Amino acid sequence: MHVKRPLPRPTSPREALARLLSEKGISEVCVPRPVNRRRLREQGLQEIAVYMLVEEAGICRAMGGLYCKTLTTDMGVEIGVPSREGRSFSYQVSKRCTTPVLSWQNLYEMLPNPPLPAFVVDLSRRSMHTEEELRSLKVQLALSLSVVRRYLWDPHLILSGADEGVRPWLSDMVGDAKMIISGEKPGKILWNMRADKVIILRPDAEKPLRREEVLEADAFLLGGIVDKIPRPGVSRFLDASVPWGVARRIELRGSLVGVPDRLNRIIEIILRVIFEDAGIEEAVLASMTRRDVRRRLHVEIMRASRGGRVPLDRDHYESLRRWLPIDCREYVEVAEKAGVRLGWDCEGQDNSGG
Repeated sequence: MHVKRPLPRPTSPREALARLLSEKGISEVCVPRPVNRRRLREQGLQEIAVYMLVEEAGICRAMGGLYCKTLTTDMGVEIGVPSREGRSFSYQVSKRCTTPVLSWQNLYEMLPNPPLPAFVVDLSRRSMHTEEELRSLKVQLALSLSVVRRYLWDPHLILSGADEGVRPWLSDMVGDAKMIISGEKPGKILWNMRADKVIILRPDAEKPLRREEVLEADAFLLGGIVDKIPRPGVSRFLDASVPWGVARRIELRGSLVGVPDRLNRIIEIILRVIFEDAGIEEAVLASMTRRDVRRRLHVEIMRASRGGRVPLDRDHYESLRRWLPIDCREYVEVAEKAGVRLGWDCEGQDNSGG
C-alpha cells in the first residue's frame, strides 16, 4: 500500500475563495448572469467558486456603469447582482477578464489534488438496466453532481467503468461539467489517487457505517445500479474491484428502512457528515424524502401494533416524533391506510370508546 500522508480537513471551494479574496482585500463582488440567483443567495461564495472553476471565469475590476444590489453576504464578502437600483461595485465575476485580479487557476491551485474526498460511482453494469432504470440513473447522477457542488466541485465525483457513450448520454443534464468520467476500473482510479481508506457503500454490507469512518475516509465507492427490478447482492462486485476497501451499510436506528437509496441522497448523507458536523442518523434524517419517512413510519406502526392487531395510543406517536420528522395527521393517515386502530385523534379526542 501507499505510505499514508496526512490529509487536512477537506478544503471547499468556498473556503478557498474566501481566503483568496481576503488576501486581495476584496470585500464585494458583483455576479452577472447566468449564475442562478437562488443558489447564489443560498450558497454564496460556493456558487461563485464552482462557476469560476467550471466556466473558467475570473474576478476582475468592474467597468464603469455596472450597478449592483446586494443579494447576500458570505464570509464577510458582499455579493451583489446587477440592478439599476443598486450602486457601483468595485469587482465582478466574468469569463472575459483580460487581466483578472483573481483567476480560476488561482482558485484551482488551492484545492485538494488529488480531489479527495472522492465519490466514485461505478457504471460498469450500466448495460444491465432497463430504459426506465437508465432514465432514473441519469437523473440521479445529475443530482449527485448538484449535491457535490454544494460542498466541493466536479472532480470529486468520478464515474468509473464508463463506456464512450456515457458523456454524451449525460450531456443534456450536466452540460460541460468537469466531473471525471473514465473507462478504468474504480480500483485503478483510487490507487492512482492514493485513496488508501475507501468505504464501499452497499445496503447488504455486514457492518453499519460509523461517523468516525466517514471522517477518516479518502473515498466512497457506490454501484451505479438502479433496482426497479430487484437484484439481490448485485453490488457485491464492488468489493473485488477495490480489495483494500471496507464494505459498510447506512442505517437509521438499526434498520435500513427509510434510509435513502438514491445515489444523490447517499452522497448527500456523507457530505453532511463531513461538512456539517452531523452524525450518521442526523444526516440520514435530513436527507430523507417524504416517501422515505412514510416507509419508515409504516414499519414502526406495524411493529408497534403487532401487525395491526393491537390499537396504538398517542404515546407511540409522541415517542416517534421525537426522532422521525412526522406530524400528527401524517401518522394518523399512515395508520389508517395500514388498518391499525387508534384510540385518539389529532384534536386530542379519546376515541377508544372505553
